[in-house]
Amino acid sequence: MTFGGTGIPNHSVMVSAGSILVPNGARSLPAMGLTAHQRFVGPDLLNDGNGIFFAAPGISNNPPSPADPYATWNVGFYIDGGVGRPYTYKLFYDFDPASGNAQSGHGVFDFGPLTTLIQGSWNMGMNFLDGGPTQPTFASFDPTAVGQYTFALVAFNGQGIESGRTAIQVNVGDSMNVIPEPSTYALMATGLVGLVGIARRRNSKNLA
Repeated sequence: MTFGGTGIPNHSVMVSAGSILVPNGARSLPAMGLTAHQRFVGPDLLNDGNGIFFAAPGISNNPPSPADPYATWNVGFYIDGGVGRPYTYKLFYDFDPASGNAQSGHGVFDFGPLTTLIQGSWNMGMNFLDGGPTQPTFASFDPTAVGQYTFALVAFNGQGIESGRTAIQVNVGDSMNVIPEPSTYALMATGLVGLVGIARRRNSKNLA
């Protein structure tokens, strides 16, 4: 999965195992990916090779922040929704810095059905993620808070049944020896194949 945008690393992406041919010639689940990276150009975030990223707390100095406070890190998503696959997609995102947060307390962005490849890079300080009908049950995102944040990109079939998932955790202000809570493992467990090794960058406009 190759993300566009200067400064978005392509060698640290947690992906689903989609886009596999099945016997009738149709394709299975599309490929989905999540990553975490510095906002705008900066050093790559450290990760444990298994979907856990490590970021520093603080407010970004790049506009519209700090007037509209953004974190120093973003979450990037990638969905290959082409070839008429009958799936809808939702991104579950976390504002609560406590560890082990249940998915039921996450915010939800519903992409709906997709027939094309889409990608993006969002900061949890972006206003459209806060205040909507599916906002997190926790208070507004605090970019200075130390804690653990979990994210899941989930595909659902035509009956609304979960068909695939990829997920990451971002530890803010923490070291690389943190072990996820059991409920965090549950959020991340399904459909993961590890961090892929595509060491390539694109020079298109930064998505941050």
